[in-house]
Amino acid sequence: MADSTPLNNLLVLVKQSLAIVSTATARDTELTALINAGIQDLKRQGIEVDDQYDNDLINATIIMFVKANFGMVDDRQKEYARKTYYLLCQNLGLSGDFTESEITDD
Repeated sequence: MADSTPLNNLLVLVKQSLAIVSTATARDTELTALINAGIQDLKRQGIEVDDQYDNDLINATIIMFVKANFGMVDDRQKEYARKTYYLLCQNLGLSGDFTESEITDD
């Protein structure tokens, strides 16, 4: 992977977590779609991820989303990843560092 965009860096991390060789590209479309879905799910929950691709906690949360939804993973591992994802989302949602700031009219 010659491209070093934040999304590609995340794709490499996801592949490593799933024990997929980084040069294998057969599942890249599916993995990229799951990464994007994870990002959108975090945003839906009010967790700011736009500038956080270099944050290990955000990356780990997205990786857990992918592992929970990727088709070729053992069901027990998927359930563990799903529970871990929800716990990480709860913790991120409680942190002012990761939640979108509320705009108030003063």
